[in-house]
Amino acid sequence: MDHRMRNIGLALLWTAALGAVLLLVDRALFGPSAPSGWVETERLEDVPRRAGALVTPAYLPNSLRWPPAKVFYRIHPDPGLWVGVVNKFDEVPLWIGTGTTPLPPALQPFKGCFEPNKEPCPASWYVSSVHLKSQAERGAVTYLLSRISRRQTARIAVGLELPE
Repeated sequence: MDHRMRNIGLALLWTAALGAVLLLVDRALFGPSAPSGWVETERLEDVPRRAGALVTPAYLPNSLRWPPAKVFYRIHPDPGLWVGVVNKFDEVPLWIGTGTTPLPPALQPFKGCFEPNKEPCPASWYVSSVHLKSQAERGAVTYLLSRISRRQTARIAVGLELPE
């Protein structure tokens, strides 16, 4: 009986060691596993390519600052990227992004803006959308969630660019 327990213990030890080695090889070959859900990051440079292409505005009114102060991305379940553009008071009057439900935590108050016949957008907020050429192939849409003037938002939308 003692010999049998020793063999079971050795088998378990070797199985655990093999599993650890396989995990290390997997991470070395394929990199770290992608987080599920929305991730907040400090800088645009920290957003992995798998989250989708970052659209950048060719035009912003003088009242708004680039780079954005708020950056959220996700890889799973569907890629998405949202950036919050701040004004001189460090408020976010403009969000530009892809990927809707579920929205990042900071955009939860605006979920009604994306769900027709549900809650309306908060007062003075509205949503615009645009299909950029390379996104149209994938059916992706870029959204602008804004409380700046519709004219300024339309001008921003027209000037959105995808990186080459």
